[in-house]
Amino acid sequence: MKILVVSDIYGATPELRSLVHHFPGDAEIIAPYAVGEMKAGTEEEAYESFLESGGLDAYTQKLSDTIADLRPDALVAFSAGAGAAWRVLSKPGLSLRLGVLFYGSRIRDYLTLRPAVPTKLIFAEHEKAFDVAPVAATLRAQGMDAVVMPGTRHGFMNARSPGFDAVAMQEGIGETVRLLSGLLNQA
Repeated sequence: MKILVVSDIYGATPELRSLVHHFPGDAEIIAPYAVGEMKAGTEEEAYESFLESGGLDAYTQKLSDTIADLRPDALVAFSAGAGAAWRVLSKPGLSLRLGVLFYGSRIRDYLTLRPAVPTKLIFAEHEKAFDVAPVAATLRAQGMDAVVMPGTRHGFMNARSPGFDAVAMQEGIGETVRLLSGLLNQA
């Protein structure tokens, strides 16, 4: 099974590479940067680098092209990567059979999109820019599998993020492994 892991604004960091080792199958990481990893230290610097690299539109196009080239079975995405993935997953004819999207805060701007493949949305309970509960409720009302991880903040899966939560990260890894293993068992 081929898994495409779509990074957040920090890119293909050693921490993300370590997290990916938990997933069954062969995983490849895509990042918004040509070099893979954003070198700046703070979240603000990472966000500026992300915008300088073309932002969400450029990342969405890069992801779409990568999916067409690699033809992965599943996609696991974080933050900005989840926002890009949400937009791409709505396109018909994808090779993907599963999407797992963590704290894709920009999904709130694209609530009319519908993924063409089964997709699990895992939101952080606390976001700086918006109230998560109504967004998740809207998605659930539209038949989406959207959950909110209690007590978490944006970035809970990333040790470099101010919102990192080691316990929640382990729960997120466990849920992702469960979903990917279920897909693997269907093959």
